[in-house]
Amino acid sequence: MDLTGHATDFVVDSAFPEAMNRFVRSAQQRWPGLYVCGERLEPGAVADWQLPEPSGDYSEIITFSAGQGMEDFWQENGYALDSMGQGPYSVFYGRHGRLLRASSVSGVRAASPEEATAVEGVGLVLSRY
Repeated sequence: MDLTGHATDFVVDSAFPEAMNRFVRSAQQRWPGLYVCGERLEPGAVADWQLPEPSGDYSEIITFSAGQGMEDFWQENGYALDSMGQGPYSVFYGRHGRLLRASSVSGVRAASPEEATAVEGVGLVLSRY
């Protein structure tokens, strides 16, 4: 999903829920009044925060903002930066319970043309990354 023009997509394995837990802890260090999915995450609650269970075959979303002021700004302005140059953000994710496969890699970007050529066309099985 690319709502803001700044999407970064990653392929992750079963460690994703724990990685998101660490991500939420670091977000709360940055923004002590952190809101996750529209609700304030109390300081002690971050240790118990869990990635929500998927609700179906569609992408899930977790939203982050610095507090009620940013939540209100978000409702009025969407994904925009406030006067301090900060703004809300979201993580969209989907879980796949099956083995992921790709027939080949293409469009490789690397530090050198030789590295890109070495990887171009490689077949993948994405199971336990």
